[in-house]
Amino acid sequence: MTSVAFSTSPFGKALFDAYGGRKPTFSMLGHSYVACAGVNGGGSMIGAAFQYAMARYYPADISFKNLTAANGGNNHGVGGTTINSMLVNQLPLFQADPTDVACICSGYNDGFGTMTAVNANVADTITVSDACIVAGAKLVIIFGMGPHAPTCAPWGIQSYNNMLKAYAANTKGVIYVDLGALWVDASPATPSTTEILWKGGVNAVGAYSFDGVHPSGTALRALAPVLDPILRMIARPRQPRAAVPCGTGGGGTYNASTRSRINIFGDAGLMCSNGIGGALNGTANANVVGDCSDGAAYFRWDVSTNGIAVTPTIVTGADGFRRQRLTFSGTVSAGAYVIFQSVLENGSINNGDATRLYDMEAMLELNAVTGLTDIQLSSTAANPTANWNSAADAAHRWPDATSETLFYYQTFPLTIPGSNPTCRVALYFAGGATAAGSIDISRVSCLQVAP
Repeated sequence: MTSVAFSTSPFGKALFDAYGGRKPTFSMLGHSYVACAGVNGGGSMIGAAFQYAMARYYPADISFKNLTAANGGNNHGVGGTTINSMLVNQLPLFQADPTDVACICSGYNDGFGTMTAVNANVADTITVSDACIVAGAKLVIIFGMGPHAPTCAPWGIQSYNNMLKAYAANTKGVIYVDLGALWVDASPATPSTTEILWKGGVNAVGAYSFDGVHPSGTALRALAPVLDPILRMIARPRQPRAAVPCGTGGGGTYNASTRSRINIFGDAGLMCSNGIGGALNGTANANVVGDCSDGAAYFRWDVSTNGIAVTPTIVTGADGFRRQRLTFSGTVSAGAYVIFQSVLENGSINNGDATRLYDMEAMLELNAVTGLTDIQLSSTAANPTANWNSAADAAHRWPDATSETLFYYQTFPLTIPGSNPTCRVALYFAGGATAAGSIDISRVSCLQVAP
């Protein structure tokens, strides 16, 4: 395998072309903004911004195992960590398993009240960045400091950001992302000398923070357009799979012993062939797409409304392929969500398989949707791609009447037979919101990618 090295543009930015059949690999280092949660991963805020950027703007074909190193992943972030702790504890994990891209986001838990402290924090951050490049990273993305509360030294944080911005502009293979320019309230009603305030306030519709410390879904979606050109520099676009359902539902050999692949929907986005067998809240419903069956074992598709009014229909798009349409209405109860998932029926199909990786895709077309707070893909009830799903936090809400097309994809680890592979599209809504609009779901597939 060969790859083309970075070149430098007139603006001093790093360019990387990952040819040779290998996807660029990602790592993350820093504090809670990047840290993931649990054995199944997920919960990374900056990771969620990347995911949304890929779903909405550019489907970069990258490889990011959003798990801790202990669980076989490349997310080394730890909530509450300092810059020096990142240097001492996280950098060695990266050096032991380097990736093409290293994302660094730290500093919130450090002091910036003296120039000595600022210089030390800058020096440690640059040491981590340089060491990542020496270890094999072809690109380092440094996220600057954004809003900070309740007490900080704004001048010190600005000095830290300016020094890192200058370092990136003069260092091949390093990009600086200015979170302050995106997230800081530049004209607050009540200016502060001890805080750097969040744009839009805290935990209100349109606010850039849900708790005064961490970015909200609104802030992360605002970050996505900035990540878009970076993703275009480092990866080729991913194309949606032409998924062929296994077994008698439409071709392909179904192997009940090894369960070598799980392809749910028909070629190029066609829903399951027979159009029957689906369920709404566990009851058979002809308006929910059908099953892909093979003898005694098959997957049934189930829509679970969980406190929100949903009307399912099967529609045909302009491309001639069917979609599962979910139309929303009514006042949302607290914590309401909708799950569109495959459900294994009539016995286990795994027969002792070991832990494997499954790669899931789904195309979602949002049509004037109101009340939405999050979209997740997952393979188990744990929702391992959790991003900003707390219905109690108004700051996560998407703008009313949102219309956009999203191509989501995610890789999940699964221990077989402990958890049967399940494709799940989870749609979260804000409690008290009046839900409206519809989402068309197509091109859903889940395919084993590694043993």
